[in-house]
Amino acid sequence: METTVHPTARNKERIIALTFELVGGRIQYEVVVARKIHATHRALHYCYGHDTFLSQYGLLSTYTLSSYIADHGKSQPPVVQYERMKIIVFTGGGIAPALNATLYGIITEAQKRHWQVFGGLFGWASLLPHGKIIDLSHTDIRSIQKQGGSFLRSSRTNPLRNAATTSSILRTIERYRFDGIIPIGGDDTLGAAHRLAAQHHLPIIGVPKTVDNDLACTYFTPGFPTAAATLARYTDALKQAAYGAKRIFVIEVMGGKAGWLSTASALGGADCIIPPERPVSLARIIALTKKRYKENGSHAVVVVAHQARIGNLQSTYAVQHDAYGIKRAHLISIPLRDAIEKSLGIETLIALPANIVSAADPIPRDQTSAEAIGRYAVGLIAKKCYGYMVAVGKTFHPIAVPLAAAVAKEAYHALTPQDFDFKNLRPRPSLLRYLEAITGISRSTEKPYTRFLKKFAS
Repeated sequence: METTVHPTARNKERIIALTFELVGGRIQYEVVVARKIHATHRALHYCYGHDTFLSQYGLLSTYTLSSYIADHGKSQPPVVQYERMKIIVFTGGGIAPALNATLYGIITEAQKRHWQVFGGLFGWASLLPHGKIIDLSHTDIRSIQKQGGSFLRSSRTNPLRNAATTSSILRTIERYRFDGIIPIGGDDTLGAAHRLAAQHHLPIIGVPKTVDNDLACTYFTPGFPTAAATLARYTDALKQAAYGAKRIFVIEVMGGKAGWLSTASALGGADCIIPPERPVSLARIIALTKKRYKENGSHAVVVVAHQARIGNLQSTYAVQHDAYGIKRAHLISIPLRDAIEKSLGIETLIALPANIVSAADPIPRDQTSAEAIGRYAVGLIAKKCYGYMVAVGKTFHPIAVPLAAAVAKEAYHALTPQDFDFKNLRPRPSLLRYLEAITGISRSTEKPYTRFLKKFAS
């Protein structure tokens, strides 16, 4: 045991003694302070002359002054212990706009608490024998705060693919002795996290992200508001291009088994939207496109989800390797474009925004929520409250929900007839209000420019 004595400290707090020793591979400290009595005080985060030391090893625990006084009276100065908690964070699955903002919230909150915080590159793969883990405890990450994408990169590595993979990951976790593991992902990444936590009692806190917006128990998934707003602006731009040349555009977008993203195109003026939840007849799509092309004054935009089911039309399946066994359909827009052009005799073009919507810089509302849930996740680890997912509440503030409930198959968050008019292929007013609330884009009234164009359209 070593002891150093300092007569003064910052903020008019007097350090009587700092003692520290190595216990079980961890540094433990006792900081003895004398200060003016207040109702409550958070524990001291630094020691005069030892800022570098405490910054390196970090906070063990907090002790309020009022609690100490209740136990020991006012005459004896309090003793506060500190330790360095150790966590890892990584991103799995597809890229989403708010990933860096979420990482910013997690990492900066951990740094503020003087924890060790590690980043895993390429998701769960970082915990495999040839994976890469980087120490971010003292890294300046201000540049990522408003940037799209994930600086930790991502993959669809499945930690439960086989027994050997799972064992390798568990050995890495044991070697590092993590106090908290924060996977950021969608239903596959967080579903695997839940099973690992349940089977092996791991200290996991899940954090959601996906442009599909298909996770249960959260008002929206971080990344979706930006993806929705980006698609709305993209659709609006193509609507003007369609008007200029009397064309029809078919926009194909992501969405997995849920059509939330495709419906966001309504904020940009999409005329027909084809989500993947229910089969839609080709004849109905063509009839509605013809009707709205005429109503618009000889132009229209059709938006279709990758995995939409349209009559006998066939999608192409991606060759992309997927450790979760997911087959990825895409390019349904090609046979749909051909069918519309052949039936209506109108030039029809395809547009593929693809990763433009999934890697855009987050809009302010999305960024703020993502940072908040990141900070909240660290707070749950500090309280040792594991097995939760940090969700976004209806007031846009973070809440904790059981991870099991968020990833339950029966709770999959897809469009329902209350959200979407599957007959007329348009979102219900309630869904439009929801989309307007989370994107900040209003479509409640017709744009003045659109009314102006109708004077000249024919």
